[in-house]
Amino acid sequence: MLLLNLPGSFAMIHIGFATSLTLRAAVELDYETFEWFSFIIAIFSILLCAITLSSYRTTRSRRLLFVAVAFALFGVNALLGNYDVLVLNIGPLGVAAASAILSLIILILFFAALVVKR
Repeated sequence: MLLLNLPGSFAMIHIGFATSLTLRAAVELDYETFEWFSFIIAIFSILLCAITLSSYRTTRSRRLLFVAVAFALFGVNALLGNYDVLVLNIGPLGVAAASAILSLIILILFFAALVVKR
């Protein structure tokens, strides 16, 4: 269904698949519910960051440090979509670009956590 919609497919490639699905879910749900889900995702990712940092303090493994930073950026990315207009005063294209850049950095950090030797 998504592949047959050429402008929608181009938007998914440009903005990112996850962002496109998130925006589609926001249209189908009311915006307040979408904000709550994003807030819960942000809180959960910050909690995972804290747990990972706690593990890092005991093991001093660089892998855990990469994962902790990735979780923190994931939380920032979740909050970015909600508070961009009020706080940052940037448009939807700027938010999509920032979200894509943060997603790339998160993936690089998770990859580094897998590849890095102790």
